[in-house]
Amino acid sequence: ALAANVSKTDPTIFNGTDGTITVSNQNGGSGTYEYSYDGGSNWETGSTKTDLSANSYSVQMRDANNHSDVIDLGTIDLYNPFSATVASTNPTINGGTDGTITVTAQGGKLPYEYSYDNGVNWSAVHSKSDCSQGSYAVKVKDA
Repeated sequence: ALAANVSKTDPTIFNGTDGTITVSNQNGGSGTYEYSYDGGSNWETGSTKTDLSANSYSVQMRDANNHSDVIDLGTIDLYNPFSATVASTNPTINGGTDGTITVTAQGGKLPYEYSYDNGVNWSAVHSKSDCSQGSYAVKVKDA
């Protein structure tokens, strides 16, 4: 029976194409292998696939001398780096509570969660609209 391990490296920048998938510790079969990174549509001899963008890749390995001997190594998800930006508006009058905080997150793995009290409480809401004057410790996390 064929067996192997799979590892990945996510792209280093948002929408980058420097992600990799590597198949290692191969064993079984004749010892010569071919790999597919698209669910079996295309096969190649390289055990490392480079220049990959964030996406899902269905990885398979087969015995190069016995094409019916195939093992599914699973779906590997590559993610863009996670980042977030924060925008805010001050209350319109002194002592007012109509200030806002809006967080824009991208990359990483959905869903995102947001905290406006330094991680004490978390929610899926990416903005806060009842802010009084002061400092807020905003945190964002991905799945």
